[in-house]
Amino acid sequence: MIKGYRPGVGAMIRKNNKILVAKRLDGSSGMQMPQGGIESDESLQEVLFRELQEEIGTQNCQILSRIRVPLYYDFPSSLVHKIYNGKYQGQGIYWFLLDFLGDDSEINLNTCHREFSSWAWCDKEELVNGVVAFKKTMYKTVLDFFDWAFI
Repeated sequence: MIKGYRPGVGAMIRKNNKILVAKRLDGSSGMQMPQGGIESDESLQEVLFRELQEEIGTQNCQILSRIRVPLYYDFPSSLVHKIYNGKYQGQGIYWFLLDFLGDDSEINLNTCHREFSSWAWCDKEELVNGVVAFKKTMYKTVLDFFDWAFI
């Protein structure tokens, strides 16, 4: 992990050739895929399933693949000092591709760590257009890497 970047994991969750996206409560970043930070004593898979439970209220997913190296993005200069009190200039995310095995009724955003106001399944073509500008390049890379899964 590059110094100055917060380490984390991200989840591209698919069902019926669509991708789960959610809108942040603060409304600041458009739609995004679930992601979260790594605690010092957790494995990547532990972080992944903890974040799924915290953000979408279910872990009913199966890992299909992952990107072995983190993908980095920088926070906009106007936000660097506001996000994580300026401790990081951006994030380095290890991305996983998962199949959602459950029913949509299992997705519950009203968790004790609520981050999202709404969620939807989107087409891969819509994914990059709906995300905040500073994450677009990373999302394109994730989509290109996992494109094989959407045939």
